[in-house]
Amino acid sequence: MLKQKINLFSIIFIIGNSSDILIEKISTIRKRLLKKKKHEFLIIDNGLNSIERQKIYLLKNKALNTRIITLAKKYDFDTALIAALDN
Repeated sequence: MLKQKINLFSIIFIIGNSSDILIEKISTIRKRLLKKKKHEFLIIDNGLNSIERQKIYLLKNKALNTRIITLAKKYDFDTALIAALDN
């Protein structure tokens, strides 16, 4: 029996404060990839305020293939990227 190879790719978003434009772009990309189930969104919360965090979690509720990692404090880009790659 041959095993079917599933190509899953992750799209990583590292977002910090003032990210309303990025949240809209994530929604647009999600709508374009909606029928393709071989992807996941990995959103790194690197210092969002509570209102922006709430918007991200609303977006997550619409897309089952979305994971959110909230960092304990605001880190530089390289550290946030390492956190994404670790997960």
